[in-house]
Amino acid sequence: MVKSYLITGANRGIGLGLVKEILQTETNQVFATVRNLDNVADLKAIESDRLHIVKCDISSEDSIDECFEQINKLTKSIDIAILSAALMGGVSEGPMELTDSRESWNDFKNNAMQFFGVNALSQIYLANKVIPLIEASNEKKLIFVSTGLASLDYTRRAKFAGKIPYSFSKAALSLLDAKYGAQLKHKGVTVLAVCPGMVNSRNFPQEQVEIIFGPFIEMAQKFNPDFEGVMSSEEACKKFLKAIEFYGVFHSGQFLSSNGSATDF
Repeated sequence: MVKSYLITGANRGIGLGLVKEILQTETNQVFATVRNLDNVADLKAIESDRLHIVKCDISSEDSIDECFEQINKLTKSIDIAILSAALMGGVSEGPMELTDSRESWNDFKNNAMQFFGVNALSQIYLANKVIPLIEASNEKKLIFVSTGLASLDYTRRAKFAGKIPYSFSKAALSLLDAKYGAQLKHKGVTVLAVCPGMVNSRNFPQEQVEIIFGPFIEMAQKFNPDFEGVMSSEEACKKFLKAIEFYGVFHSGQFLSSNGSATDF
């Protein structure tokens, strides 16, 4: 039986890794959305007639509308939608530093609104477009890609004060996951926010991994003494897909790591 996936933000990172992993199964097809069709060389290199690349800038309602006009012509259902597209990076200071000057405060406010708009509000418009296709499918799963930085427990125990705009927006997404779960559980739709863990999604060499991820690894080890380190994209995507296959409607609305709990990043 053909299983259909929607993956947003599919041109890089965890989104691209998921597309590659999903298409390893010959009965799977993927609708991969990207913000810019001029930046899809890695996707096109997959060379599969089961891969459909569609433009979708999730910060634009018009772009989302146009995207789903195309998708609705190609399929009547989506078994599993994985909403991976997100704004990354941003202001890195902790709250105590945000009012050092009026300029830094204004920069923070603008940054925070941008992140909240893309990573939380836009996900509502996007999810509402795909939910009718999910409801028409066999598996009926809506997955938001989250992060350990959206976890209150992780923030407290790892003592991580930075990345406030990104953390805010992803924490809002986790609550949005619970809200959708509350509305859709009785329809048999599984809604989850899943953290894929710490991933070397750009295949940096090991010496760069230690530099780039060093502070985050140290914090993760404080939070979870059994933390095994940064995963390759392939390893992370396998675990992510295994997790969303395992969890069903009973768990709808929960925030989980791909290791199977909200406290194991």
